[in-house]
Amino acid sequence: SSKEAMGWGFDLGILSQISEFFRLGLMLNDFTDTEIKWAKETGIKGLSEDKIKRDLGIGAYFKPIKYILCVIDYSELLIDRASLHTGVEVFPVEHIVLRGGAFQQSGKYNWTLGLGINWKNWRFDYAFNDHFDLDATNIFSLSYRFVRKGENNP
Repeated sequence: SSKEAMGWGFDLGILSQISEFFRLGLMLNDFTDTEIKWAKETGIKGLSEDKIKRDLGIGAYFKPIKYILCVIDYSELLIDRASLHTGVEVFPVEHIVLRGGAFQQSGKYNWTLGLGINWKNWRFDYAFNDHFDLDATNIFSLSYRFVRKGENNP
């Protein structure tokens, strides 16, 4: 049976460039304790809303060659339910990135595919997530990168 829900979440992160090919990051996920509201048509009895608790994660990326980026992150450190994410990004043409990844938690696995478009300091991202608890999920993101005067914007 199909279930529908809607929610808005906010994350906050910091990324440190260790070298040209290696970066480390720290992410505070769902820092506002994201509320998920379930559609009444789903037939769910009782509460029609859930909360995703805030959490902390750490990640790293490595760029072995110019057009490929590998990432790994370990999260859910605050809520005692560890998860591991791995992924690869490929840059086929300027301003476009293609992504694929896997997610492991409590012996369950899922996958995701996506793309990103970078233009000046703006970035639009889309991901299709094969979720193990929900139906497939579409995720959209828009972000802006602040740069210091004279700094290159990759």
